[in-house]
Amino acid sequence: MNDLISVIVPVYNVAQYIAECLDGLCAQTCDNLEFILIDDGSTDGSGGICDEYALRDSRFRVIHTSGGGVSRARNIGLENARGSFIGFADADDIAAPELFSELYGAIAETQSDIAVCGYAEICKSSDIAGVPAKDGVRRAVPKREALSLLLGDRGCTSHLWNKLFRRETLDGITFPEGKYYEDMAVIHLIFENAEKFVFFDTPLYYYRQREGSIIRMRDLKGWQDCLDAWAGRYERYEDDAEFMPLISRNILKTVCRGTDSLNYMPITAEERRSGVKMFKSYYDLYCKKQTKRFSSAKAKMAVYIHFPHFMRFWRTKLNPFIGRILHKGGKHSGGEEK
Repeated sequence: MNDLISVIVPVYNVAQYIAECLDGLCAQTCDNLEFILIDDGSTDGSGGICDEYALRDSRFRVIHTSGGGVSRARNIGLENARGSFIGFADADDIAAPELFSELYGAIAETQSDIAVCGYAEICKSSDIAGVPAKDGVRRAVPKREALSLLLGDRGCTSHLWNKLFRRETLDGITFPEGKYYEDMAVIHLIFENAEKFVFFDTPLYYYRQREGSIIRMRDLKGWQDCLDAWAGRYERYEDDAEFMPLISRNILKTVCRGTDSLNYMPITAEERRSGVKMFKSYYDLYCKKQTKRFSSAKAKMAVYIHFPHFMRFWRTKLNPFIGRILHKGGKHSGGEEK
């Protein structure tokens, strides 16, 4: 291949995991790659590990910054990328050796602007061996269908790391700084800049679930930033009869999940009331108009807000108890045990 692929990797305090990430990048079967590591003021030695890899492998470039956050790091990466194609990785995850060769091959075969592959969630690197194989069939997808899959959060997530982008699709794109869910805030705009897409389900990226991951931070700011990203989509596609129900449904689901999460956050009663008020404001602005839709989700939200202690009892005690009863009943009915 002649086209250069630039892979942007924000790095912040991931010394425990970063070697596995960088080893996965070193092992890529693609010929023409550059890896731009943006050390965002790490205090645990992560930046030094990046420097060591850069000394050993000329494909690595390290940029040291001071605490601007993931969005700033990605923006710096874009400013410094020299490639015709752009990929992303998180510094605590692992890429299969074929990740970028398969993504690039899919784009070349179908003359697409964006390629999307499958991914798997892992807790540790040894979990990779147990990831099930998929058929890997490449499917060309037109723009409207790709946007529908993305906005419906079905078959296409907002993550950047399982995708490869033709450089032009990122023209004019800036990640919002100081926000969680920064990828969700812009990925639909990137999709709008593309015309042709190719999807295949081979899991070539391994997303590590860990307590410190931004995506798992369940504070009020995280929920608000997530809802703000969905609200931006709502306002952009408000007049689109196909996309609006998809977006409203996901806002409502997020409001319900967020309201329920208040029961498990270590917050004061006053903070909880503030959280309820926040979630209700998003519901009133973006969901209330859908009067004939999503009635079950609306009912759930009412219960989450007005009967929080019952919901905690249901989720932690009653629901698992009923599940055990049903499971035992199922074992003794309908067929022999083997």
